[in-house]
Amino acid sequence: MPPPLPTLTINPLSVGLDAFHAVAAAHHAGFEGVRTTFECTLETPGLNILAGIEPLFEALERFRIRNEEATYLREAGAIDASLARKLDGARFTCDVDAVPEGSVVCAGQPVLTIEGPFWQAQLVASWVVSSVDGATQVATQIARCVMAADGAEIIEAGSTLLGRLGGNALNARAAIIGGAGATTHALAGRRYGVPVRALQPTSFVLASKNEQAAFEAWLRAVPEQPIVRIDVRDAITGIDKIVAAARAKATASWSDAPIAIEMDASEVLDAWPLAYERFAKAGLKEPVIVVSGASTPEHVSDLRRSGAPIAAFVIAPLVAPEPRAHYDIVAIEEDGQWSPRLRVSSSRGPCGVPGRKVVLRYFDADGHPVGDIAHASNERHTAARDAKLVDLRSGQVVNLRDAASSAPLLRNVMRAGQRVKDMEPARELRERSLRAVQSLLPKHKRPVGSARYPSGVTEALAALRRDLAGA
Repeated sequence: MPPPLPTLTINPLSVGLDAFHAVAAAHHAGFEGVRTTFECTLETPGLNILAGIEPLFEALERFRIRNEEATYLREAGAIDASLARKLDGARFTCDVDAVPEGSVVCAGQPVLTIEGPFWQAQLVASWVVSSVDGATQVATQIARCVMAADGAEIIEAGSTLLGRLGGNALNARAAIIGGAGATTHALAGRRYGVPVRALQPTSFVLASKNEQAAFEAWLRAVPEQPIVRIDVRDAITGIDKIVAAARAKATASWSDAPIAIEMDASEVLDAWPLAYERFAKAGLKEPVIVVSGASTPEHVSDLRRSGAPIAAFVIAPLVAPEPRAHYDIVAIEEDGQWSPRLRVSSSRGPCGVPGRKVVLRYFDADGHPVGDIAHASNERHTAARDAKLVDLRSGQVVNLRDAASSAPLLRNVMRAGQRVKDMEPARELRERSLRAVQSLLPKHKRPVGSARYPSGVTEALAALRRDLAGA
């Protein structure tokens, strides 16, 4: 029986001490147990690939405040003795609805809602934002690079350097969901069952006697799908030494397989014809060309249009330092009725949309998404033939004239803190995201310069938002 896969380390104290101070304040104010609804939304313009959801569910389901943690919080002055006794042994018991991970989602629309006691829903705010924010940014960047690569494989290679000691396996997972064919992160490969590739470190070559010896040793150590990297300062010599290493036939196991050469984006257009020529002259199979240093969809697209036979791009996605995900309270129960809430920023005005909601995605007769509309939960759903929305950025009313059907985006995923369905493997989520992107109309899925996808709210919700913003 194989050993169990490693799981995320879950500690409730990682939400931050200030979060427990907020629990104590709500306790003194008498509303810590009042039922509330929080929503997570994204602000990155355009369409995004949602990621980070499944690991968040795992964390929420395993959330427990143990005696030693409650004792620490009391000693740190975050909670008093009576609240420490109340929190000792507490677990997460909220209801959670979410858009399935790997789906295409829009800025401004809720991708996840948590409904339950105020203290629990607000306590996990940092977990929600940190899980969804970076992962969705990575998945979205990778998805756009996948579209630009036009069939070439994307290899994710930045997660080993991110987040914490040992890298960030969650970012590697997010890259796979976005459409990457492989990652360099070994823990992500083991934990999530995704393909892993090995890239040759520059330090390995520098530590060897010479480049040819380094290449021979690397080919021997990586018999399947070996990728060797040439020095950008002398690509011609590097290619010749790779050829010499290949002809030395360091092992028999890889000798019939093509060798992949990693080239810098700035060198590949000049270097790849030379590599093909030298390999052919030596009687070797054409090398596989792998490109690193092209981290944007625009750069990837330009290289693909160049005609170079690029088989794969090594991408290290960048995560913005400021969060692109937000988690806000949108409703609270008062005297048996739901009362809407709206956060208003002094610099940005109203943020989000108040009240409990249902988001419908509308499709044309061929199944292509044509727009998303948020409805109040107690509002009649707009029929496809009458579908229109208020764009919150422009204030304009947009008619979805091609709409023929609709379906809700958010689904039940947790009830009373327990999962209602099994976790989905990362490979299946990757297939979902690829299908979701493929289903978009051509104008909405261009990697660069795509048309704006219609997304907004009903006129009733827009009016409620204006009223609360002006109150």
